[in-house]
Amino acid sequence: MPLMKRLLSFFHKKDSDNGHLSSILLRMTASYSLFLLIALILVLMLLNARVNQNKNNYWNQNSLIFQSCSNLLDSNLSVIDSFTSELILNDSFVRLARYTDTDNSMYYLTASNVKDNLSAQLFTLEYLPVKGYYIYLRNTNYVLSLNTFEEEDLFFSGKRSYMQESFDEWRTLMNDTSDTSKLLLMEHYRLDESRPLYMYIFNMDAISYRRLPATICFELDTVNIAEMFSPIPLGGTGNVLISNPAQDSLMQLHTSPDMSDLTAQSLTGLSYVNNQASLVRPDGTRIHVTRYFSSVTDWTYYLLQPESLAVAGNDVRLFYFVLLPLIAILGCAIVFVIVMKNMKPVELLDSQLQEAITDREQLQVEIEEQKPLLYDIYVRRLLLGQVTAPDELSYIRDFLHYDGEGLRFTALYTIVYSNGDDSEAGTDRSDNADVSLVELVSQKLSEYLKPEFPSYVFVTSDQAYAALVAYDGSDSDYLMHLQEKILRLHNDLLEQRGIWLYSGIGRSCSSLQHVWESYQQAIDAINYSGKNYIFLPYEMIRKDSNVFYYPAELSNRLVHFISSGNRSQVQELLNLIHEENIEQRSLPLNLLKYLLSDIRNTLLRARFAIHTENPEMQARLQALDKRFDEHLSFKLCEDIALELCGITVVKQETGGLIGTIETYIRENFRDPSMCLSKISEEFNISETYFSHLFKEKTNSNFSVYLEDLRLEEARRRIQAKDCKLSDLYLEVGYNNVNSFRRAFKKKYGVPPSAIS
Repeated sequence: MPLMKRLLSFFHKKDSDNGHLSSILLRMTASYSLFLLIALILVLMLLNARVNQNKNNYWNQNSLIFQSCSNLLDSNLSVIDSFTSELILNDSFVRLARYTDTDNSMYYLTASNVKDNLSAQLFTLEYLPVKGYYIYLRNTNYVLSLNTFEEEDLFFSGKRSYMQESFDEWRTLMNDTSDTSKLLLMEHYRLDESRPLYMYIFNMDAISYRRLPATICFELDTVNIAEMFSPIPLGGTGNVLISNPAQDSLMQLHTSPDMSDLTAQSLTGLSYVNNQASLVRPDGTRIHVTRYFSSVTDWTYYLLQPESLAVAGNDVRLFYFVLLPLIAILGCAIVFVIVMKNMKPVELLDSQLQEAITDREQLQVEIEEQKPLLYDIYVRRLLLGQVTAPDELSYIRDFLHYDGEGLRFTALYTIVYSNGDDSEAGTDRSDNADVSLVELVSQKLSEYLKPEFPSYVFVTSDQAYAALVAYDGSDSDYLMHLQEKILRLHNDLLEQRGIWLYSGIGRSCSSLQHVWESYQQAIDAINYSGKNYIFLPYEMIRKDSNVFYYPAELSNRLVHFISSGNRSQVQELLNLIHEENIEQRSLPLNLLKYLLSDIRNTLLRARFAIHTENPEMQARLQALDKRFDEHLSFKLCEDIALELCGITVVKQETGGLIGTIETYIRENFRDPSMCLSKISEEFNISETYFSHLFKEKTNSNFSVYLEDLRLEEARRRIQAKDCKLSDLYLEVGYNNVNSFRRAFKKKYGVPPSAIS
């Protein structure tokens, strides 16, 4: 009764304070009661099913053990395959196998080298069921093993356990190239059958892309293989049978006379459910068959066991009938106890849920607050030509919501100046007196451009502003529309703050990857602006044929594009230089020579920034170096730039960006300043994109990866006793000893002093 009163009072209290909690608890009580009722009914209905389930559970568990044992054998055979593959890649062995002249002294020297190599790899097969192995060289009829290198007849006669009359049959088997691999019982070749062996034979020529006339034979010990399946109960009459894809029996373990007539062909026709079946022997004995397909060898494993091994458990019926009433009474009591105990957890869970919702909303607010910063970073990188990877470019385009069809892009560069002729210059004549000039210009620029021109503005200095502008490519009058907006903005700022605004705009392009070109043109255009040219497109600039166009920014970008292997950007930049200087300015010969000389110096900077230990790459660089001495022309500069770009691409492909960064982190993780921003600066990649790419490639966050490296190094040095604990945190990259201790204890469960 006290329990019931407490429950009812709690419901009444919760109904007045928090209706949804009271409803949850009432539903909980009803659910537990209904569950108890259904459970009592189902106990009677599922009694017989329970008996069968016991059997199924036994066989399923037995099947898992069988799969595990089969996988163990597969893994051993995979090691043998790997050993063979490594041998195929050995150049000395390949030369030895290809020799046809046994009188050549190099033949025996090479064989000695291969034997040394085999001895060095002896540990690879040490724990496998391999009693021995040898290699038959079909060109010379020699046999090579760990201990011998001799002609086939001497080798075979030296095998005391081999039947000498089987030599011709064995020799034919070694020269048979019809199959890639074979597994044969050695009963036709060995005298001693007390410990049966199998021959696992590979035609090395068939599994190699190189011509390799050799056969390798591994002698497998069936006793050791049978021990792999020892965890499986066989009931004295069970058996394990292995067959190939053609259902030819390859191997039998624990051979029983009672099941000697069962072959792979006879077992294939059974009706399997979840790779399990049963059959009835002529004497009435029921045999349970478990089948497993190996994806490693394409073999099929069959496990034969008498079904009497499974315990039926029929006595469970009496247990249910006797205890059923007691279980019903006890269940009712348990329902009330569980409900009472779950009241506080439900309240706590509800409180935690509300906190989680609040945290999620706060996180969403913080993400929204960070978006302007991310917009600024991405736009800045696009306009400076620092985005070269296609994946990063696609990611940024989606982030900026530039996913429409037919969009074109251009860059706007704006500078503001105080109007010195206005006596009220600098005095705000609007409601924006409390807004700074930078905020006001940025805000007004965005307002005037949008929504007709989706754009992003970032501040380059207190007076300079850059904007990435997108527009519909079908709008042929976009420059006129932009000019109208900029003139209205100019008049607005002149009236509010007494300042002048000048804007330059570059040529449009269809790809965000080339918008840096428009940005450079916008900066060049602003130099020609004045009171009569508030808005000046780059196309309107009159090109001076007495000055060539090759600013330092283009030189730096050319080096950057070459170092990042971006061939399309290099070609685009060279086209720009050619158009500006040769097509539009028609430079005289002396200025053209100066221009080509400057481009050549830029290419030399890019060339000597490439370092490689690859002989093929070094040869390409040496050939390229000679081209710098050829007659200087724009076509030569273009060829050298594209060749440098191609060399850089090959170098990057051999290592990979993330692999290169991982190597850099492992070499410099002791540096306390190692962080995302440093990686970003070092490899010219945005922090957000690098974090995304690093997590995708390594399945680990950068911070976790870095901390694991530092803590693992700390643990290693502590165990090696080659450091002082008081200084260890500094030596592995931490600035604070408390932070180091907390991180160490969190990872290893004990403080550093406990390990030492």
